[in-house]
Amino acid sequence: LNTMSEDENVRGLAGLKSFWGLVGHIPSRGVFLAQFFGTSTLNSFLFGSIGGLLGQTVLGTGPTLPFLAGSWVGFSVSCVYVWKRDTDNAVVLCRRYPRLVRHYLASEFPLEFDDDSAVPTKEALLASLRLRSRVISATYALQPLTAEITQKRMESIKDQYASEE
Repeated sequence: LNTMSEDENVRGLAGLKSFWGLVGHIPSRGVFLAQFFGTSTLNSFLFGSIGGLLGQTVLGTGPTLPFLAGSWVGFSVSCVYVWKRDTDNAVVLCRRYPRLVRHYLASEFPLEFDDDSAVPTKEALLASLRLRSRVISATYALQPLTAEITQKRMESIKDQYASEE
């Protein structure tokens, strides 16, 4: 039996929609943390499970210490992978969207950057840990804008092909 009135049902849907509206806007630092924790947790578990299995079957030891060693290796590999991936993405962002990067850095870190600041080069990013972390933050924050720009470019290319036929 459905005991909810239609009015209560509508309020429930409105509440669900407002909840997803709040969840739909996750700050860029939150996206970074979620991706990092997801990647590191998954890799730690996978490497740990493989280590535990190998420790029990091949080495003849219990699975606990090999699991811990494998988990440690998996977490370390994840840290290096995420840092390298994000650094590469930051370099690409600076090359493709220099004005967006410059504006983001000036608005988020006004004491360090202004709109006339030079766009960081690959060499500058690799030399400065502080600058690299700032531009990695920009990579996550600007992702919706760069995705929109990419989509518009793809539609323009598609329209050019359509007009040629």
